Amino acid sequence: MVGGLEPPDSAFVLVDHLAFRTDTLDDLWVLRAKLVAADVEGILPICHGNAWSLYFNDCEGNGVECFVDTPFHVAQPFAQGFDLDQSDEDIVENARKLLESEPEFQPMAEWREQFAKRIGQS
Repeated sequence: MVGGLEPPDSAFVLVDHLAFRTDTLDDLWVLRAKLVAADVEGILPICHGNAWSLYFNDCEGNGVECFVDTPFHVAQPFAQGFDLDQSDEDIVENARKLLESEPEFQPMAEWREQFAKRIGQS
């Protein structure tokens, strides 16, 4: 995407990447399986509280993030690994347990409602 730049030394991609929303955790699971089959190294599953993400570099070293929204809101930044091999129900429940003590934790629907009120949209 950008020529002349050296790839970052970091194993974790921060802002130098493209992000793509997927619909389900199954989409992430299928994507990870395809990346593994293609011998892509450095696949990093991260829970951001508001999204579950897979980070990896494409064949040209560009950072890529594919994510699915969680049903939660927490203050950002937040990043914690998660196990994509769990059932969807376990991933949601483990995220809830991980996040419920974090600042601003609440169901995303409640956060959206409160945000709409703050900006005068409801």
